[in-house]
Amino acid sequence: MKKIQITKNALNELRCISSNENALFQTESGDILKILSPSYLSTFYLFTGQSMEDKILNAKEISNVPEIIVPKGAAYIGNDFVGYFMDCANGKSFVDYNKSLPITEQEDLYKFAEMYAAIEKPVREASDVVFPDLCTCDNIFIQPKQGGYDIQFIDYDGLQVGKYKSFSVSTALGDYRQIMQSQYTNPDMSFKKELDIKSLIHLYFLTTFHMDLTKVGQFYPGTNNRVTLDDFFNCIHLDDWDIMDKVYKAMHGRGSLEYLGG
Repeated sequence: MKKIQITKNALNELRCISSNENALFQTESGDILKILSPSYLSTFYLFTGQSMEDKILNAKEISNVPEIIVPKGAAYIGNDFVGYFMDCANGKSFVDYNKSLPITEQEDLYKFAEMYAAIEKPVREASDVVFPDLCTCDNIFIQPKQGGYDIQFIDYDGLQVGKYKSFSVSTALGDYRQIMQSQYTNPDMSFKKELDIKSLIHLYFLTTFHMDLTKVGQFYPGTNNRVTLDDFFNCIHLDDWDIMDKVYKAMHGRGSLEYLGG
């Protein structure tokens, strides 16, 4: 991975696309420059015991999953590693794409199932990669094409790739501490591939039925009971027992976990 020098003045002249804890800029060539905050870099090191700089410098194309956009250069200001350059993703983010659809297509569950399958396929095939922040949805880009969809995944820094870990977990999955102390992590605090299955199931239900599965188990004063998965299934009149069984397994950790499309 090549090292690319930038200056603060040059950075200030770039168009800022988003700026939260980390910031995204678009270069004149059309590439994306992601600047990682010092607090993010230090938290990554404290949690993983690894260097984000090493993770980016050793980033390589993932041959069987070209949908993952891999860094093309590490960014430096002086001697300090500050982020990385990557290709600009095609299409729109998962959130923006869904918002742009007419209401008739938003309610077409068959069409959504096709899009969901296009997202699930590369996640399943990326055997040496875990996508812990998948449910953030802004990390998924979609572009319709004849007969299907082109899918791309950004934010390589948040992926667990090979020996390089991640500490980013989608807030949609619930309590961060519970995720880190569950069947989804190994003794060395790396994530198991089963976390992707949980994330995909959440993504499917959160988007299709606008429901928050993190509410399962919480107390609901209206019924004086705790919310159950049966409550969700009753609301959406879901009678596909195979899907129901897979969701139960994902939520309760009983038996082998399965992809919805598996």
